[in-house]
Amino acid sequence: MRSYGWMRLWWECCRRAGDELFVLSVRDRQGTFCALLPWYRQRHRWLGRVLRWLGDRVVATDHLELLAQGPAVPEAIASLARFLEKTARGNARGTEALWDLIHLESVPCAAGHTLWLLQRLQSQGFSLWWRPDQGHWQLPLPASWEELLARLSKSHRKQLRRLKRRYFDSGRVSVCSPGSPEQLEHAFRLLVALHQKRWQSQGEPGCFASGQFTRFHRKLVQQCGPAGPVRLWHLMLDGKAVAAEYQFAAPGGWMLYQGGLDPGSLEHEPGRLALVHTLLQAIEQGVPVLDFLRGDEPYKAHIRAIRYPCAQIRVLAPSALARLRHAGYLGAHRAKGLLKPRPDDSPGAKASSSQSDRRWRPLLEEELARWLCQTGPSPLVAQKGRQSAEPRWQTPAPV
Repeated sequence: MRSYGWMRLWWECCRRAGDELFVLSVRDRQGTFCALLPWYRQRHRWLGRVLRWLGDRVVATDHLELLAQGPAVPEAIASLARFLEKTARGNARGTEALWDLIHLESVPCAAGHTLWLLQRLQSQGFSLWWRPDQGHWQLPLPASWEELLARLSKSHRKQLRRLKRRYFDSGRVSVCSPGSPEQLEHAFRLLVALHQKRWQSQGEPGCFASGQFTRFHRKLVQQCGPAGPVRLWHLMLDGKAVAAEYQFAAPGGWMLYQGGLDPGSLEHEPGRLALVHTLLQAIEQGVPVLDFLRGDEPYKAHIRAIRYPCAQIRVLAPSALARLRHAGYLGAHRAKGLLKPRPDDSPGAKASSSQSDRRWRPLLEEELARWLCQTGPSPLVAQKGRQSAEPRWQTPAPV
């Protein structure tokens, strides 16, 4: 998700009219690459010129981060902060400021390059605001199925053992994975059909109702091919497709991105059957981590995945107009919240207690310092067999 291929495809499929690239890079005096900030600039009707992550909005890319490496990381972050300060204020010669607001989704409330940059901006006098975002969940896997079951409650262990015995051990369930481009396209269409059928039965539009979302992922699947990192498979029950899963594989683990199921087969619990198959296969293949990505669906807590809190964060440019625009936006947001409860960001997601209050609030220095002492989710980075030659992304010392 941090790769050039993912970001370029997102820019091709999901950018809107008026969006402009705003990618910042830092090199040292020898020309060695030190840092990369993958942003774009959005023209917002009320908020003005907004800097955002490449890959955000409809695709909901996870693990977005300021990428940095080498011993000069603190200096690179300081350089980025100085550049952002200069371009927020303009200069005395009448050069126009380049941005009014920075809006970042799904920032882990933990030590990382992005938070170090935000702390630097805060120390330079910028006003920061935040609100809770959906959590990021990961499950470290044990060496055996029984060890995994031992972590769960007695009733949950009983349910999973029953499903495995009744459907998998009996042979009623089989799994189909594509082995050719034609089968890959068929599997993708089946995923879309089952996903949409499920959510539309509950009165929700479903993710694939978005043409941008569907176009992005169809092209991604086609580019990766059957032998690529995409794990696209469907589960057959008594000869009928009842569930489909869309996942990504890396040496460090699997990312579980999207799925679909047949609402006419709910008595067989197809969603849980798909999860059981994923767990069994991952343990058999020695996968160390399952990354459930963002979203506070209850099943993640039931399987004993670890939740890492995340936040949406805004940085206001130091101008009266930017502060006025943001105050107006907050007032409209509060008024809308009084008139109508805010729905969750993803279909079917249930808000957790930590997400029940989604109001924007000032991000205090003490709160940001506390976050910087926490540990966040580990990105599953594919090394492509060149582990010794690949740079290691480092967390810098406090700037």
